[in-house]
Amino acid sequence: MTLQHLRELVSPFSSVTPSDWERYCSHTHKLEEECWRKDGIMEMSNDAIIINTPSDSSKQFEDSSDYQESG
Repeated sequence: MTLQHLRELVSPFSSVTPSDWERYCSHTHKLEEECWRKDGIMEMSNDAIIINTPSDSSKQFEDSSDYQESG
């Protein structure tokens, strides 16, 4: 990596003003908050799902008179 190559890589960002940067950071912060909020909702939803399964579900279906094969 040369200094010249580094300058070429960062040159597109030289037009970014402090105001632009502030808006980008603010927008990113809002997106992060939204993701954290949705993540919390998903965790609460997942915690509310309870599935009770017998220790041997195949045996239960074999013995159950309610079980009907589809096909």
